[in-house]
Amino acid sequence: MFLAFYFLLGAAFQKSRVFAALALCCVVIAFRNRLFFGEHLLGAGYNFILEYRFVVPDVSLIPVSALILIFAFFPKVFKGHRIIPIIFTAVFTVLSACHFIVGTRSLVLLCHICYYACTSFLLRSIYRFVRHYRKERIKGIDIVALAAIAMLIVMLIYEGINSGSNSAVNHFGVTPFTMVVCILILDIVINTRLTEQTALLRDTQQRNKLL
Repeated sequence: MFLAFYFLLGAAFQKSRVFAALALCCVVIAFRNRLFFGEHLLGAGYNFILEYRFVVPDVSLIPVSALILIFAFFPKVFKGHRIIPIIFTAVFTVLSACHFIVGTRSLVLLCHICYYACTSFLLRSIYRFVRHYRKERIKGIDIVALAAIAMLIVMLIYEGINSGSNSAVNHFGVTPFTMVVCILILDIVINTRLTEQTALLRDTQQRNKLL
């Protein structure tokens, strides 16, 4: 939650969608831990149905936040195809709202729908990446960012496979730790990109002075 506040401040001061995406991921991580949410936020004697109604949509939002990271960190890949993020936002806004409208028995089905919908958007994103980097040379720092997000997606698949059989995975998941590592790597990516932009701006200013 401290990381979420840190990235929210970054989003507010720098007006950056990258920081906003990271803040969302941090909130999703915090609420994924049922011990933190149930015992520390709701307190003793909390309503289990209320907790369940918040935990299931939070689990649904983990793959959504991974895709939001892709859209935020690689805007050039989706340049000219902004309809994809718009459709993505509309679909998952409706699905998230449905989690608080439908009966508790339908929540798991909605969670599955979220995961399947994310898979279709992920495949579409992979297609866009292949097309974009066929024409343009990929930078080392972009490879690092992609590797971090890919690691998160692999752990999401692992968690999805083991959710029904492992109680530890059900309560705490394996993605929160992976997402923390992913966020720290992406923070390094942001700093590196900012350093490159500052150096480029300095060079441009020097050229202008010489002219």
